[in-house]
Amino acid sequence: MKSILILGGTHGVEPQSTYVAEKLAQELDLSEVQNIQYRDYFKFFQGLINNSTELRILPDLNRYGLANKTRGNAHGVDLNRNMPSVNWSSSYTDLAYFPGMHPASETETKLLVSILEQKKPDLIISIHTNHYVKHHNPPQVNYDGPLESWGHDRAKILSEILDLPFTHDIGYATPGSLGSYSKDHGISCATLEMEDEFTNQGTWAKYGIELEKFLKTRLN
Repeated sequence: MKSILILGGTHGVEPQSTYVAEKLAQELDLSEVQNIQYRDYFKFFQGLINNSTELRILPDLNRYGLANKTRGNAHGVDLNRNMPSVNWSSSYTDLAYFPGMHPASETETKLLVSILEQKKPDLIISIHTNHYVKHHNPPQVNYDGPLESWGHDRAKILSEILDLPFTHDIGYATPGSLGSYSKDHGISCATLEMEDEFTNQGTWAKYGIELEKFLKTRLN
C-alpha cells in the first residue's frame, strides 16, 4: 500500500497552504489523530483513499508563525532550513532564512522527522506560496528524490493536472530544506509553489480542487 504525506503551514506568512491542506482533509473525510505528542504543535489527519493509499495531512506545521504572521517559528527559525539534511548550513545572509543553531533544533522539525521515519511516505506534497520573493520563484511543482519511482511519476502527473512546470532545480540553494532531507533519504518530495496573490478561497479554487481530484483519481 502506498503512503502520501501532505504538509502545509511551514511558513506562517503562507496561510493559503494551511487552508488548502486542511480543506483537503475535510473533503476527503480524514480523521484527526488525537496524539498528545503532536497536538500542542500541529493538527494531524489520516485516512485511506481509493482503498489503496494511506493519506496523512499535517496542515499547520508552524502554528506560531501562522498565528503571528511570521515566516519563522517562535524562535525565528525557518523550519524549511532546519531539517537535518546533509547540506544543512549554519550560514545565512537574511534572517528570513535563519536555519537554527543546529540541525533539527526545533520541536516542529523533530516531530516531522519522527513522522517521516515512522510512516515512511512514498510521496510528500509540501504546499507553499511564493510569499517571500527574494528569489524569482514562479509557481511550479519542484521535485526532490529518486527519479525512477512511483512518487516521481505521481509528482509529474500532479504538475500536469495543475498546469505548472515540473522542475528538479528550484533555482537557488536550499540547505536544510525538506526537499534536501527527502533526497538524502530516498523519499519523493514534490514542493508545490503557488502564487501568493490569491485568497484562501481563490487558492482552493485554482489548485485545491484539482489537487483533490488528483488524490481521488490519479494515484493508481
